[in-house]
Amino acid sequence: MKSLLQYLLVCNIGLCFFMIVYWIGLRNENQFAFNRAYLLLAIISSFVFPFFQFSIATPIQVIPQVDEIIPTQWLPGLIISDQSSENIGVVSLGISTFEVIYCAGVLLALILLLYRIFSLFHFFSKQSAYVWRNFKVIESDQPLPTFSFFHYIFIGQAQHYSPQEKEVILQHESTHAQYGHTIDILLVNTAGVVCWFNPVMFLYKKALVQLHEFEADARSVENTDVEQYCSLLAKVALQSAQFPIANHFHNSLTIKRISMMKTLKRKIPVGKVIYMLAVIPIFLLAIACQDQVKESVADDIKIEQLPAEAKKQLEDLKKMYPTSTFVILKAGDEANEKLDAYSKQADYGTISVSPQTEDGSYVFVEFNKRYERIRSLPKDESAVFSQVDEMATPLFGMDNFYRNIAYTLKYPLEARQKGIEGKVFIEFVINTDGTTTDYKVLRSLDEALDTEAMRSLMQLDTKWRPAIHQDKIVKMKMVMPIVFKLDGSEEKADASKVENSLEEVVAVGKKSK
Repeated sequence: MKSLLQYLLVCNIGLCFFMIVYWIGLRNENQFAFNRAYLLLAIISSFVFPFFQFSIATPIQVIPQVDEIIPTQWLPGLIISDQSSENIGVVSLGISTFEVIYCAGVLLALILLLYRIFSLFHFFSKQSAYVWRNFKVIESDQPLPTFSFFHYIFIGQAQHYSPQEKEVILQHESTHAQYGHTIDILLVNTAGVVCWFNPVMFLYKKALVQLHEFEADARSVENTDVEQYCSLLAKVALQSAQFPIANHFHNSLTIKRISMMKTLKRKIPVGKVIYMLAVIPIFLLAIACQDQVKESVADDIKIEQLPAEAKKQLEDLKKMYPTSTFVILKAGDEANEKLDAYSKQADYGTISVSPQTEDGSYVFVEFNKRYERIRSLPKDESAVFSQVDEMATPLFGMDNFYRNIAYTLKYPLEARQKGIEGKVFIEFVINTDGTTTDYKVLRSLDEALDTEAMRSLMQLDTKWRPAIHQDKIVKMKMVMPIVFKLDGSEEKADASKVENSLEEVVAVGKKSK
């Protein structure tokens, strides 16, 4: 998963899917431990599995044009005015409105959760307690619900219960602690912080609370008559819960709990268990494999420039086998695995190009089950990357880089007089030692504007932290889009801007009369 939005989308789809399966197949079953394990696994899997991708060896349909790949590392933007340096500022730092709203929701939900936990411990600290089987028991005559939280047990309206009834209540609440139910509640509430916008999280919490009560009830009636226990449940019918993250002895599930007590011996059908166990891995595999094609393509075309010798070898092979299609793979164990998979495939009709390997060699695979390995090519230390694992960054931070550009970039008078405005794209290379070279105008607008854009960048002579790709320091290309915009005009969207590009530098000037 490469973005917050994409991760949250997949995560919440998983949460919704697993809840639908639970609601249809398990909600009315009395195998409480199995149901609880399913819900916990569903929550954890939904949050964890989007980070994993599994691949199935299949040829990728892509025809990379190695010489025409456009660099995708574009610098963020700022607005520059020729009137005063005080007006200079950063327009966008790449944080979207969605991210701001989402993070604000997470922060508020987290504060609320921490407040509830603090309120519980603060409440316990002000009460007198006695010890019962390593539990701290607090009794009160106040009209508060009975509940447990870790090793604390609170009994509200204790004066209404006989010693025998208190013993049953304590047995019930101690089961919550022994089974780790409080941890479940904290887990689902923490998940609710991350997915605060998803109402399905309330269903998970409700379902887990139900299962906790069912488990505790089942344990309690092992040494108590079912009818007497049901009478006790009716006696201590639900009162409003003051601490929503605790486990309550009595709640709105009283009637359902009584009903469940009478069906404890019913077993869940074996077929349903098998079905439920099969659903989870199938769905998780689908989630994990969803980006296979896209990421395989990205792996195959990461390098912008293929060495001339490799290109020549490919052309020679194409001449030798004009009706065949080739894929260029990394040499090594991974290539050998792919060779086995490719050898079982039919003719395909497309060509993929892989990056250089550690030893600089390539493998050309022909889809009619023949392949040839070209001789080892020396590593090209001058190779320039357009896509890397870690992007190069200015040594003293991007904000300072923008600020320095803002102080040096001016709107040329000649261009303002002519009313010229638009975009200039400046490309440069960040070397392995952090220096910048090979400045050139990638897209020209006007000679004066081109010159000013080049001057402002070259004058900075900024020191960069070099890019890192496959754990090695590499060169990379950077593109700076600079927009020259006259005051009062409306900038039009640039349709040529690539999907993953960031924003541009905008120079604003008043039109001279």
